[in-house]
Amino acid sequence: MRIYGFQITPGSNRSFGYCESAARAYEQAREHRENIRRAARSQRVGPIAVYEIELANVTAEALVTVLNNPDTLTEAFTVSKRVLGYVAET
Repeated sequence: MRIYGFQITPGSNRSFGYCESAARAYEQAREHRENIRRAARSQRVGPIAVYEIELANVTAEALVTVLNNPDTLTEAFTVSKRVLGYVAET
């Protein structure tokens, strides 16, 4: 299964927002970055990376791991992740 994601904090891969399409991920990343820019006022906001993420099939073993330790969700199901592009100043 393939989904798309964008960085919640520009330049950091600790947390992501997820979408079903690349177009929606770019749209959400632009909106999110604009909200950060408004909140930061005069500070520059770095680019936000948009990713294509390949997920593994859900197995009972992986599901039990995640249910017992929700912090492992991303690691348990992500097979690969590649940068599609960046949302930055226009």
